[in-house]
Amino acid sequence: MFKGKSVVAVFIFFVSFTLFNCAGENVAIESTLYEDLVSLNNEFDIFQQPETSSGVPDYSAAAMEEKYRELKTYQNRLKAIDPGSWSVPNQVDYHLVRAEMNGYEFQHRVLRPWLIDPGFYNVVIRRYGRVGNLPLDGDALAGLRERLQSVSAILEQATVNLNSFSDISGDLGTLAVLSLGDTRASLEALSGRLAGHHPGLAPDVERALAAIDDYIGWIEANKSKMTARAGVGKENYNWLLKNVYLFPYTWEDIRTIVELEDNRVRTFQKLEENRNRNVPAIKPVQSQEEYKASVSNAIDHIMDFIRDEEIFTIDDFLTPDDYFGSWHGFDNPWPEKHDYFFNFSHREPVMEESHEMVGHHFDGLRSRNDDRPVRGGRRPYKIGTARHEGFAFALEEQAILTAGMLMAERSPMSRLRSERSGHYQTSTCTARTGVTLMQRNSASTTRRMENCLKAVTICGLN
Repeated sequence: MFKGKSVVAVFIFFVSFTLFNCAGENVAIESTLYEDLVSLNNEFDIFQQPETSSGVPDYSAAAMEEKYRELKTYQNRLKAIDPGSWSVPNQVDYHLVRAEMNGYEFQHRVLRPWLIDPGFYNVVIRRYGRVGNLPLDGDALAGLRERLQSVSAILEQATVNLNSFSDISGDLGTLAVLSLGDTRASLEALSGRLAGHHPGLAPDVERALAAIDDYIGWIEANKSKMTARAGVGKENYNWLLKNVYLFPYTWEDIRTIVELEDNRVRTFQKLEENRNRNVPAIKPVQSQEEYKASVSNAIDHIMDFIRDEEIFTIDDFLTPDDYFGSWHGFDNPWPEKHDYFFNFSHREPVMEESHEMVGHHFDGLRSRNDDRPVRGGRRPYKIGTARHEGFAFALEEQAILTAGMLMAERSPMSRLRSERSGHYQTSTCTARTGVTLMQRNSASTTRRMENCLKAVTICGLN
């Protein structure tokens, strides 16, 4: 378990918020059994999936309207369950189910992405090119073939459903084209992998690529007609924060907290710059081989620190075995230019590895090994954004970098690199809070707010 009292305090605060923030209309209580919540949750998981035919989901206006009408039945069934006598963990499960139903409501009542976001249909197909080890056989091969063959019908459906251009934002069209380019690249890479194992799938990949090209062309041809302002407004966004994310702050609170956090980070950065004014700057690695060695050293350093200082319990499944190289691009050619975060990790990778490995990778392992009927697995609608990103950022800047002097054996400039990284997050976040009100729940917009929410969550750990 974590030794820091601040982490425990934040957990208790969030639990308390969720337990006592469930207002709504009165419904007669019909059950006090936790088992009824589990059954309802399982039914709702199935209900959320659209009706499909030959792998093609039905996102027509009529089908979605029918889903939205049925949602009220599930919400009333949840309200008819009284969790008051349950243990705290089971009560938390109740509110997680409530948040998920609210997320589904927000999708239908406010966002309606199947009608107004061209990028929504890329979200449907973007993982179709992500395939594990080859060759495939049996159901896995048949499933891949069905997914590839469904791409054309899915994108044709998009051009039918996205028929009210005055309700669509041209900005979302631009974002859709960019994200479709990534999906196209993923399918092209898959085509090369399939050539030696499943050449019979080549025509299916080609048709999927052609469908993406046609859809991109359709978006570009109609983008000038997409004249809506892509915004949800403060009222809707505050409802999302409170009822879906179970977040105790409003949009206004978030902006204030982030501005204060930015001031703090700027101050710490200047103090570190002064402290290390006579220390030579850290030189970046110059090759993938050097980068690979530095990441390996950082991972060993972090794991030794966690064990030696007993920062938290390391379950048997919490290992870096499947992590090393999973996102680092060690096999890619060494680029001429590096993005912002690689410019940090090429000098001192401890911050990034604390965030990505101890934060996200270990979180993923915990999720995959969590067999609880409600709590296990990943939550939809970004319900866990603040917790996941806030926790990872806390490990990067607070719980790891300042607890027990993890950086004591590293360069004195490493702490300065950390403060500069934090400054980047908070300074860009201030603008992002405003952008979110203008842009709907596209994948790009969601990623913008993830950094803001994690920065706000960290303030509870300071």
